[in-house]
Amino acid sequence: AMLRAAAAARMSEAQAGIVEVVMTGPSRPDAPARSTEAVVAEIVAGARHELMLVTYAAAPYPPLRAALEAAVARGVRTMIALETVEGARGLLSFEPALAFAGVAGIHLLHWPAEERVGFSGGRLHAKLVVADREVAFVTSANLTGSALGHNIECGLVVRGGSAPHRLADHFAALVREGVLRPLTGGIVEAAAGP
Repeated sequence: AMLRAAAAARMSEAQAGIVEVVMTGPSRPDAPARSTEAVVAEIVAGARHELMLVTYAAAPYPPLRAALEAAVARGVRTMIALETVEGARGLLSFEPALAFAGVAGIHLLHWPAEERVGFSGGRLHAKLVVADREVAFVTSANLTGSALGHNIECGLVVRGGSAPHRLADHFAALVREGVLRPLTGGIVEAAAGP
């Protein structure tokens, strides 16, 4: 009976997934924190086949760039969906895609203005990292050095269960249906200037 109960508990845990709270910022004994940067680095480094990142803002951040380059070099299919200056309509002063300029093998996606029908004024504001449809980190942090290393941010890491798969499936459907589209080199080149 005890073995059956333990097996049932383990099966329930595997179906629901294991959830970890990540709180980044000043750490105190009664309010421990874990670095958002460390969590993102751990998930990116652990990806074996597929990696998806979604962010509103991004800025050049060498540790993230190096982790993404290593993932691509391992053969991990890497997709990053992000907002654009045009899509943010004045709320971003720099093109987020520039953070990943020159990283070969990364598929950059955006939500074009013409696809925001019914969502006028809407922005691509989600922030998450999903690896192999097995691990998902849903966070308040953008992919910037400040958000990854200095801000007070919070998020949840889900390992196992259906949530990582459902998140990946949702964004894959947005790509398949043309809501999220490849970010053309012209947008990045224009933002970079002469």
